[in-house]
Amino acid sequence: MSQGNRKRRAHFKNITPADPALKALGQWPTANRRFYIRFRAWLTAGGYSPSALHIYGTAARMALAFLRKPY
Repeated sequence: MSQGNRKRRAHFKNITPADPALKALGQWPTANRRFYIRFRAWLTAGGYSPSALHIYGTAARMALAFLRKPY
């Protein structure tokens, strides 16, 4: 049996959002993608639960998806 911690690495699917005003993750400026990844790492380091990571991550993705320029 594997000695790993059985946690998968975070992966981000590049799906087309339902709202045409939102940009897909792959279309974000590189700075915004890095910000989002650092934001999730910051929440994880702060000890937030997986459900809080999901909720705050969703809110951050929605806000960043509307931006047409780096944050």
